[in-house]
This record gives sequence, structure tokens and C-alpha cells, in this order.
Amino acid sequence: MSLEKPASGYEAWNGTSMATPHVSGVAALIWSYFPTRINQQVRDALERTAKDLGTAGRDNYYGNGLVQAKAAYDYLASPPVCKAAGLSCSAASQCCTNSCVKSRCR
Repeated sequence: MSLEKPASGYEAWNGTSMATPHVSGVAALIWSYFPTRINQQVRDALERTAKDLGTAGRDNYYGNGLVQAKAAYDYLASPPVCKAAGLSCSAASQCCTNSCVKSRCR
């Protein structure tokens, strides 16, 4: 078996193995600007600001889409208003703690 490389020396690869280092790098960059944020907040920013590709919404081929570093930064710089502990909620993302239990932010 032989493997030939293009004359440029660069090869084209795709899939989650190729996306992971890019998304991880953007996550580290974003977190360096917002070191007091928890990992879930950085993850939410990346997921909510990704450029949707393929089928609308998250899918098995493109995942959450194409990571957008500047959009994630902007999202955390001016985050949506979240609800404090004890207030009513219907989803964890509505709560500052990202925890909604029995319709109450925890």
C-alpha cells in the first residue's frame, strides 16, 4: 500500500477529527477573554453562534455547524439576560446557572 501526497504537501481531511482541534482552539481563545465564565457558558456561546450548515439545526453530518469565533466573543461580551436562582424557567439555557429543575432556576 502506498500513500501519495499532493505536490503542495497538504492533504484534505474532514470530519469530527478535523473539526475538534479548530473548535477547541476557538474555545480556548474565547475563554482567554472571559476567564470567569464556566465551561458551559463558553460551550453555549459556541453552539448558539455557529453558522448552520446542511439540514437546519444540529445534524449528524455538520454537528452544530461552522464555529464563529467573533460571534461567540460578541455573544459572551453581551450575553442575553438570564434568570436568577428561584425564578421560573422552561429550559436550563434561561437560567444564569444553566440549571432548570422543576420549572425553577437552581
